[in-house]
Amino acid sequence: MTIEISVVHPSRAWRLCVVESEDEASKQIKPLMQRTQQEVQDESLRRDVIELIEKIIVYKFAHKSRQELKKMFITKDWKETWKDSNLYHVLMEYAREDAKEEVKEQVKEEVKQEAKLESVPRLLKLGLTVEQIAQVLDLSIATVRQVADGN
Repeated sequence: MTIEISVVHPSRAWRLCVVESEDEASKQIKPLMQRTQQEVQDESLRRDVIELIEKIIVYKFAHKSRQELKKMFITKDWKETWKDSNLYHVLMEYAREDAKEEVKEQVKEEVKQEAKLESVPRLLKLGLTVEQIAQVLDLSIATVRQVADGN
């Protein structure tokens, strides 16, 4: 039981939260998590210790974005260490949501661009110049000419 208690002694947790620099705290958290996973046999106590470490992370790095936290703590070599952590699962869910949003934005932009390009021939038929079309659709003159030459 001595080993288990020494994994995260309250004074060490306090030092990580308050005294240590962010850089030093981030260096100490990984070994702390690994020791917890390896040395704490009692499942309930291990969960409690992991939860304490998560609270330290949230407190210490409260100003960091979820992207920054993910970069700091969710790496391939950490995955096994953090797999039981709620923070890991929350950050991974955020990462999935962010990826979905990014893909949605990309698709949206591609559709807008495609709609602009498809309107070029119709605008030319209405008598607008290449320069006018480029200005109205916020496209480069070269792009409008390329579409015009293709049709």
